[in-house]
Amino acid sequence: MIIRLTRETDIASLLELQGLAIDAGYPSPLRERLLDDPTICAAEFRRCWQGGDSFITACVDRKNVGYACVTASTDTFELSALFVHPGHWRSSIGTRLIAGAAVAAAKRGASEISVKANPLFTAFYEVNGFRQISIAEMDGMLVPTMVRAL
Repeated sequence: MIIRLTRETDIASLLELQGLAIDAGYPSPLRERLLDDPTICAAEFRRCWQGGDSFITACVDRKNVGYACVTASTDTFELSALFVHPGHWRSSIGTRLIAGAAVAAAKRGASEISVKANPLFTAFYEVNGFRQISIAEMDGMLVPTMVRAL
């Protein structure tokens, strides 16, 4: 597996794998909303891309199998996206992407990174050093905000 900076030529394949990951791992009704209108995810991806956020991609056998994005605001660094192709779940790709995202955030001066975690994956984030600091309703479900020191 290779972890590298995302290239513009990766965008189409990353959006495709994002759709597969949403279909396999997002709770209803958010899953249906995102799949019914794929422009929501594409617009957010392109906004982050054009905003200069840090994107990293995981590749296996020269195929893109996951990506992560770190978004910086004034005082916060957020893991704003983490998607792994469902066929590659439980193969350490997500863990390696989190490690790469943490390095990217640290290079930009972050001392911690946060994530609004998919409620189905809080145990994954905990194993990767995140701890829950709050919970809020978002899109009709309770979403934990988690943080990890760098």
